[in-house]
Amino acid sequence: ELSKELDVLLSLHAPYYMDILEGGEMAESSINHLKWTMIIGKAMNVKRIISHTGFYRGTKKNSLKVATGIYSDFVKKFGPDKNFPFLGIETSGKPEIFGTVDEILSLAKAVPEIEPILNLPHSHALNGGSLIEGKDFREILNKFQPYAKGDMYLEYAGVEYDDTGERKLTAIKHGDLKFETFSEILMDYETDLTLISCSPLLEHDAQYMNLIFMRNYYRHMQRKQTQKN
Repeated sequence: ELSKELDVLLSLHAPYYMDILEGGEMAESSINHLKWTMIIGKAMNVKRIISHTGFYRGTKKNSLKVATGIYSDFVKKFGPDKNFPFLGIETSGKPEIFGTVDEILSLAKAVPEIEPILNLPHSHALNGGSLIEGKDFREILNKFQPYAKGDMYLEYAGVEYDDTGERKLTAIKHGDLKFETFSEILMDYETDLTLISCSPLLEHDAQYMNLIFMRNYYRHMQRKQTQKN
């Protein structure tokens, strides 16, 4: 009720440790956590639930097949057609965890009720620092845009990584994933976006991103006005 009053769009994250593909007691427990997150989310009138999938089970190809089956069955009971939130599955930052960009998009294509969630620091780290230039950000946004449920939901932080993928999320000012570069792309991006801070400095970095965005926006508008004159 308060979110409606304040015009705030809510989302909810399932427990961070999930192992849905494990096939045993841990998978059953993870799916149960996801179920209760959905029930709570419905009561809170949130738009989407965000979740990880967990470790691969066997080959990557087999893991995608298993994940598709599990999530397909899940949304039949807890899907938006039954007034539950959208189920968002997040990209991974570690090579042993299910969730490359291609896997998440394949999942969304196979199960239309699923929303692919782009965690930018995860994808940047998993691919050895792939988001450096503006065109890198635009390219990955364009891959996710067709599957957005109205607004495209993104998560952002700084990140430390090495050859094995993500080491840890950091404050946005740290590392080579530059929000200044990303925000320039957002100036003319026509799709509605919801950008969430997932840094260790949650509220601080949310305000910092807003500050950088607004600063770049005013510069952008000044340049456009100068070009007109």
